[in-house]
Amino acid sequence: MIRFLKRLLGFSVASREPEGALSAHVADSESLARFLFSDKLFARTAGRVKWRAFDPPENLELSVFRIDGMTVEGVWRLGREQAGAVRNESPRARADIETTEVRARKLDVAAAPKDDLRHANIVGWPSEKESIRLIAMELASSAKLQLPGAQP
Repeated sequence: MIRFLKRLLGFSVASREPEGALSAHVADSESLARFLFSDKLFARTAGRVKWRAFDPPENLELSVFRIDGMTVEGVWRLGREQAGAVRNESPRARADIETTEVRARKLDVAAAPKDDLRHANIVGWPSEKESIRLIAMELASSAKLQLPGAQP
């Protein structure tokens, strides 16, 4: 019941945004956030994102959120209420990256607004594990680590 209510709240939060506010096409200039729920995915003291943060699941669709035009608190709220609702926890950090960095690796960012208008997936991954790891390392190197409570 609680999970249902959280999802319902998430829909109401997402629905406050005008329907046409986000294009179906993710522009190269858009900023993306990958919410991180494990300390193993980032190095707090070094201030860096680890490559496993961008290691896609078996379906090769890596979940991200489009964060342009949002306040810092709004982005963290999105992480708690959308990405975190599935896990019933708050993100420990996030990796912010530009869409151009993703596309420079011959991947794409596809809008996937099923549960939230801002949701998207990084798609187009190669099938070879070595190539996936190399791309994930490059994305992690390009990403900026953001910690809750810290200013960007």
